[in-house]
This record gives sequence, structure tokens and C-alpha cells, in this order.
Amino acid sequence: MIRPGKIFLACVALLVLGKAAEAVDIETVLDRDRVSVGDSATLQVKISGAGGVELGRIPSVPGLAIDYRGESRSFQWINGRTWYGIVLSFALEPERTGTFVVPPIPITIKGTEYRSKSVKLLAVKGAARVSRPGHGDSGSAKKVYKQTVLSKEKVYTGEPLLVRYYLLHSGINFHQAPVLRELPETKWFVQRYMEEKAEESVEKRDGEELVRTHLATFLLVPTMKGKQAIRGGEIVVSYVSDNDFMSFPRQARIDLEKAEVEVMPLPEEGRPTDFNGNVGTFTMETEYDKKPTKVYDELRVRVMVKGSGNFMTLAPPVLSAPMGVKVIKGTGDARIDLEGNAVKGLKEFIYTLVPEKAGDIDCGPVRFSFFDPLSGSYRTLVSEKILLSVSGDASRGGMDLDEGGGPVTADVNYFWIVFIILGVAVVAGAVMLWERRKYADFMAMKKNGAPGAETARSEGITRANLDEFMREITFSAGGADPGEFLRSVERITGRIASWSGGLSDAQAERVRQIKERVYNIRYGGYTIGAEEVKEMSGELRDLIKELRSAVK
Repeated sequence: MIRPGKIFLACVALLVLGKAAEAVDIETVLDRDRVSVGDSATLQVKISGAGGVELGRIPSVPGLAIDYRGESRSFQWINGRTWYGIVLSFALEPERTGTFVVPPIPITIKGTEYRSKSVKLLAVKGAARVSRPGHGDSGSAKKVYKQTVLSKEKVYTGEPLLVRYYLLHSGINFHQAPVLRELPETKWFVQRYMEEKAEESVEKRDGEELVRTHLATFLLVPTMKGKQAIRGGEIVVSYVSDNDFMSFPRQARIDLEKAEVEVMPLPEEGRPTDFNGNVGTFTMETEYDKKPTKVYDELRVRVMVKGSGNFMTLAPPVLSAPMGVKVIKGTGDARIDLEGNAVKGLKEFIYTLVPEKAGDIDCGPVRFSFFDPLSGSYRTLVSEKILLSVSGDASRGGMDLDEGGGPVTADVNYFWIVFIILGVAVVAGAVMLWERRKYADFMAMKKNGAPGAETARSEGITRANLDEFMREITFSAGGADPGEFLRSVERITGRIASWSGGLSDAQAERVRQIKERVYNIRYGGYTIGAEEVKEMSGELRDLIKELRSAVK
């Protein structure tokens, strides 16, 4: 009979041999990316799929001591999967403050040389301890400064502006990434929060080296000329105190600093007649199928705008098709990225052309006009002409023909037509009776007082509700979808209007006017522009601020 111990050893041997037969995989792990001078970080090079390794020459980095701690074999269970391999450990100890880059470390496995990934380590001055009341002086207090950095001090109307917020400190141990609690107050800007990962660095202030930690980045597009203020929002940071015997995370609120920028108007000289507010440095690519088409068939023209500039409120290029060609506009892919202080991006516009007549049709070129802030002048990009070769008979209106050449006719069943009409009439009558009954109930409640009405009225709207409304209207106004903005306005004004007893007569009238304006835009058959979005969002934000100051 086979012993269980032998079975277990055999399984372990098969596992080890199976791992050794796999392809070599190298993972570089740094336990922390910021240390104080005098402390050390641990660098591990984890190698799987190798029976043995030979360590090459350890790189030399001025100001950073790299000490090889040895080789070990490790068997780990990670996320439900086993890992077996060799771990090379190194201690990184900085001798001065600064940012250090550890180059790839060479490793030879079975005659083939591999390299680990390079890592970056920030060395800061030893963390100062904060003296607490009743505990005596335990050292100098931590120094904390707020910093607001603008990508430019002067911008044109419509030119994107980056605002970055930082914290300068003498060694705060953050428990997690900072969290945005309240957006900056930007009355004459279209605003968008940008996800940006920025590594910590060291900066000198008043002769002392401080750690610079990134808090948040915002993309702003100015819509009004003159000196404009950017009032900071609020960030919540979570940190671990150095003075506590048991280190538990704490939270602190940080009011971001105010900033000012000078917004210059776009020049009148040289402005193209079809200019619609685009600002930046762009290129344009146009694609469409040039093969012959038929009457009422759809032909798509794909226009891709790329470059650096304002992609938040980018207006579409102009395609002026002649009579006899229906044009349906749409959008495709869109992306905005940050490269330093440059706002890079792309946006795709789709034009669906439906010819309503046969023949050779010249739809003209696609034109895209913009103001280039680098050269201080206007430019217009012009594509090749969109030429259509259309065949077919437009008089048939796109109707298919049967094999005999005659038009296809549909059989008409008059019984079903009468049945459908009667059904619609019954449903309409039921709806009218239901609405009449609801109205009678409403009048009775209004006269006698509905149970629970005072409770509903007393709940009203909280400050948290208003903060949520402010965030929603700000983000939707800064987005690229006017329809989403209108839906947000409609939803928010509906909530505010239902606040019984919470609005003054003047505020109620303002809400009514905004709701009526949204209704006219959504159902009036025209598209809302950037200026109207800015104006309407500003009115609603001002109203929310008034209500917020009145709510406890």
C-alpha cells in the first residue's frame, strides 16, 4: 500500500518540475517608492520557470547604496494560483535626498541573459514629528503648504488650461490617494476632472527640501475674456500619524488655493466665415468609399480630427452637401490625453450621405477652421472633394420591385384596421378616466390635507443633495454630450421644484424659467451650443449656491 507521505512528495515534485519547464518570467517589486534618508527600501526580483540563476554585476547609482541580501526559493499562493520560484533581494538605502533610478539588473539563466525592470525611488529628509499638547516637544512640527500650478498664465478664449493642485510637506505618510470632495468654483470655464498619476518629487521652499504630492488635475476651457478667478475646491486626504503608538488612518480636509488667469479674446482679423470656436493645433483625415452607389443607399464619410487643443467642446467640421443629398451627422471615437502641459486628443465625426437622385454628384470638400494659439492666426483645413457616382431611379423612392417589374403591393386586411382603431380608442378612454380620477383625488387632498404631507415637506432637500446636484451639473456641463447636460438640468430642476415650502417666489420663478428653456431646447428641434450650456449651468449653479446657504 502506497503511503500518503510519498504521494504528497510526488505531487510537490511534479509541481516544481512543471514550473521549471515553463517559460522564464521575471517580476520586479519595490516595497515602497518613498523613504527617508537613513531608512531603506526592499527590492525583489522574482524569477519563475528557472532552475538556477547567476546574478550579474549590480549597477552603481551615485548617492544610493544597493546591498544584495541573497537568494531564496519561495512557494506562494497568490489570488488562487500557486507561484514557485527564486527571489533575489536587495536593500536600497539613500545617502541623500533626491530621486534615484535603479537600472535593470542583469541575470543569466541557462546561458541566456535577462534583465529586471528599472525602478524609481524618492528619498526625502527624515520625517519630523509633531509635538502634541501635554507630551512635550518631540521635534519640529511638520510643515505643510498648498500649491496651485497653471499650465499657462495667459490663454485665449476657448484654449484649454490645466490646473494642478499639490501638497508640499515634510513627510506625511498617506494612507490612500487623496479624494476630491468639492469641485473648484469656475464660473466662466467649462470644467473637467482629469485622471493623472504623478510621481512624488522633492522641491525646495525657504531653504528646506519638501515632498511634493499631487492632489488633483482639472482641464478648464475659458469662455469669457478678462481676468478670471479659479476658486479652489476641497480635497480629503487620509494619512497615518507618526505620534500615535497605534497608527490608525486619519482624515483631513484641504481647501485648494485660489488662482487667476488672464483670458484674451480671439482676434477678429482673419477670422473665417465658417469659424465656430475651435482652438488648438489640429490635423484632419477624411475617408469614404469611392465605389458607385445607388439612390437612397447610405454612404459614410469618416472625418478624424487629431492634435492638441480644445477637444471638450470641439465643433464638427463643415460638409455642405448640395440639394438632392441628405446629410445625417454623428460622432464616433473620442479621446483626451495629457502629455505634460499639452492636451492631446482625437475625435471622430461621421457623416452619412443619402443621395436622392442619380448621376455624378459633387458634395464639395470637408472644411475645418480653427484658431491656432501657437501662431496666433486662423487656419482652415480642406479635404479632397467628396464625389458620388449614383445610379438608380429616384422616382421609385427606394421601393423594391418584384420579379415581374411591377411595384410590390401589400394586402390590406380591413378587419384588423378597424380592430386596431377600436383598441386605441378604448385605451385613450381609459387614460382619460384615470387622469380625471387622479385630478379629483388631488383636489380632495388639497382641500382636506393629505396624511403624511407635512412629513414629506419637512424632509425637503439636504445640503448633501445640493452638493450632489452641483457635482452633476458641473460634470455634465463639461462633457461632450449636450443631451446628457439637458437631462441633468431637467432632473435637478424637477427635484428642486418639488421642494414644497423651500423656495421663495423668485427662486420658484427662476426654476420654472430654466425648466421651460430646457423643454423648448429638447423638443424645439435645435441643438444647444457651448455658450448656452455655459449660461444655463451658471444660472443653475448660482441657484444651488443660494439654496445651499439657506439649508442647515
